[in-house]
Amino acid sequence: MAVPRLLSYGILPGQTIYAGRYRSSVLSGNVTVDETTASGSISSVGAVPGFGSGPATGTYVGDTWTPGRDGSGVVNQASWDIVPTGKWSKIAGSRLDGLDATIKAAIPGWTDGGNWRGLARSWAGCAIDAENARMFFFGGGHSDSSNNGLYKWEGYKMAWEIECLPSDSTLFGSSFVGTGSYTFDARSHGAYLAYGGAAPAINGPFYDENFNDQKPNARHTYNSLVYVPDRQEIFMMCRRMWRYSLTTGTWNYRRIWNDSFSYPFEGEEIFAFYDITTGEVVAGATGSGGYHNSVAFDTNALTWGSRISPFAWLAWIAADVTGDFMTVHTPNRATHGWDYAHITISGATSGSVVGVYNMVGVTYPEFMSDYELASFIYVASINRYWLFTQMADGVTQRWFEADPTTTPWTLTPKTFTGATPTSAPYPQSGRKGMFVEAMNAVIFWTDADAEVSIYKL
Repeated sequence: MAVPRLLSYGILPGQTIYAGRYRSSVLSGNVTVDETTASGSISSVGAVPGFGSGPATGTYVGDTWTPGRDGSGVVNQASWDIVPTGKWSKIAGSRLDGLDATIKAAIPGWTDGGNWRGLARSWAGCAIDAENARMFFFGGGHSDSSNNGLYKWEGYKMAWEIECLPSDSTLFGSSFVGTGSYTFDARSHGAYLAYGGAAPAINGPFYDENFNDQKPNARHTYNSLVYVPDRQEIFMMCRRMWRYSLTTGTWNYRRIWNDSFSYPFEGEEIFAFYDITTGEVVAGATGSGGYHNSVAFDTNALTWGSRISPFAWLAWIAADVTGDFMTVHTPNRATHGWDYAHITISGATSGSVVGVYNMVGVTYPEFMSDYELASFIYVASINRYWLFTQMADGVTQRWFEADPTTTPWTLTPKTFTGATPTSAPYPQSGRKGMFVEAMNAVIFWTDADAEVSIYKL
């Protein structure tokens, strides 16, 4: 069984690629590729940020780091230097629910029909921009939370920010609040029905939008959020396809999957990724109704394609996408890698996982069954994958490390020092972690009422 091969892509004359999006996968031993010798133009989408140069160092006490920042809120390099390596640290003042007062100041009378914990733990993950140390989060839905704001983790500020304010809850009305689900807006659904079956597929009314401002309602997003650097947009492939412009700061485009209201699409168990080689956002969904469908959207031509995601049948998927190599893991199955520049419908297996818990094939007795979301992070500087998942007892969370240099791959429990991140029972972590190469660090979070954690290698 082969281990991941070295990924090497030439740059054609006049072609533009984005620096940092291609990684060298270790074949055996220490293999490196000097990307600086490539011909062609290499550009970065916007200025890649860095630490500040101010004198404030902040403090590090116990396992908690209180960053020192410059006048613009950027963490100083001098402060980053005091963070120890080889252990998990908590970042003081980094709770997502710390934004509550800011929202209430901006929207007088604003309340969440659920709560911040429900927002973060309700089967939702992030769009990851590891090159710029950013994560974008949208969650909530059902009765967990009505908060439909888009939130951004700024890694060089070590802080959450409001990317897009939630809708004004004082305008919700009883027909929305009284449904028991903050994903379904009866007023918007009524506007859709008024078309008599002829509602427009693009930017038309639909139950998943807020009737007052046409922002997407809160929802369980699973792993449907994708950062598309070429367009500076966030795609959300849940219920409908939604696009958020980071340039204009608006939700500016919404579209029914495949432009067909009869196409079976569900808002559950969604996994989406951006294929940098084709410019497509590919998504697969497996709903409670048994739907196993997928779509591909060409972000350049703005058209649906015929490509089928091989992940539509995989429930509760966890994956790392680094450059043009993807590794997929489901906790009670095996781990496989696909070079998705050349993927087929069935995919091409390049590795599987066995380990100390007799995790062979589909027999994963110590892992919880499909009913959860796991985090899977490729730590490039050590060529390992870190997995955070819930165990079968429904209470215990555990970290694992996957080693892709063995044949077959091995998965073993990972023991850390410091303030190892965990969660209350039954976490819904999803995509809530990333490895930031420029920092040589992993950033990870699970709950809105807990600090974000960082592991500096």
